[in-house]
Amino acid sequence: REIRQMEGGWYSANAIKISQTRLQRLAYVEDVRFEEVPVPGTSNQVDLNILIEEKQSGSFNVGAGIGGDGVAIDLGISQDNFLGFGSKVSFNINTAKTTTAYGFSFYNPYHNLDNVSRSFGFNLQETKTDNSDKQSSYESDRTILDYSYGIPLTENNRFNLTLKYFHWDVRTTTGSSTEIINFIADNGSTFDNFSITVNYAIDTRDRGTFTRSGFLTNLSTEINVPGSDLEYYKIQFKTDAYYDINSDRDIVLRLKGNVKYGQGYGGTKGLPFYDKYRAGGKKTVRGYERNSLSPLDSTGRAIGGDFLVAGTAEVIFKPPVEINGLRTAFFADFGRAYKDYDSFEFGELKGAAGLSVRWMSPFGGITLSWSVPLNDELTDKTEGFQFNLGTN
Repeated sequence: REIRQMEGGWYSANAIKISQTRLQRLAYVEDVRFEEVPVPGTSNQVDLNILIEEKQSGSFNVGAGIGGDGVAIDLGISQDNFLGFGSKVSFNINTAKTTTAYGFSFYNPYHNLDNVSRSFGFNLQETKTDNSDKQSSYESDRTILDYSYGIPLTENNRFNLTLKYFHWDVRTTTGSSTEIINFIADNGSTFDNFSITVNYAIDTRDRGTFTRSGFLTNLSTEINVPGSDLEYYKIQFKTDAYYDINSDRDIVLRLKGNVKYGQGYGGTKGLPFYDKYRAGGKKTVRGYERNSLSPLDSTGRAIGGDFLVAGTAEVIFKPPVEINGLRTAFFADFGRAYKDYDSFEFGELKGAAGLSVRWMSPFGGITLSWSVPLNDELTDKTEGFQFNLGTN
């Protein structure tokens, strides 16, 4: 299903190269080598031997983060090659100080012979933020059901269509801000929303793990269809590019960018408070506390905004110590969330730089990062260390 050189067909060096790249992108493949063996007694035929080194496709992962908001624990069980058919099945539990979430997903990249993919899943989340000063105070219960198809347009381009159903039940707390109290007074506390997401992706990466060259770019639009209790849309552009700087010394430059924008339509003004964008922390700008680079509500807590910009530059290299699967990187992050697009000011972007260490050990992935803010002010909330670990 990933091989483009057909058995018994005309020899094509390009088809063999594409086949190798596609195999190397698979999450359960470590390495791929092709051997061309002349067929005895012929002068114009070869046998193509494909040697594949597989990874362990099943994993049990444990993740933890330490910061000013306490410790967050992630537990996950996944199988990237379910029953040997290439499908991925996963179940995840996330328990943090403010949220508890349970999720299940099934992804089949080979729904038919044309490589149309199909996936479905659900997510249950309970949120209570009254015990944290990192986010606006409220309580909510959320249920998500999703179903999607992916259609290949070329070898590297893909179109995805996702249908989702959201059920929200939100409640105020004694510490809720004026913005949240007014939102619930104007719109109610229970919402049933149906959304359609259209996504266009380009993937030219040479491999899925420890990528050396190529890029993965996504442009997506999600809209709550007319008739939903809340009518709004979200647009996101995200790119992740790799440049092979020095193959002999295994040095790679990685550039990432992420822009998000949302707006209401019909009777909805802007994004609802629970779906706004927030920046700061290990997922956007390391060196700053979670959500600390976000618009604040009337109580001084992060409520988020309708526009976000974030980016990362990394120089990835092998450390002096020879350990298989170990990579280190010098990085620089920047970003911020804004109330809306008109509020964007380039000079308000915050940045941080540091060192990260990632080890794909026999027991799973381990990531450590240390960072220092570059242009912080006295009022900024900073932190400098995160880690993540997993077990196969």
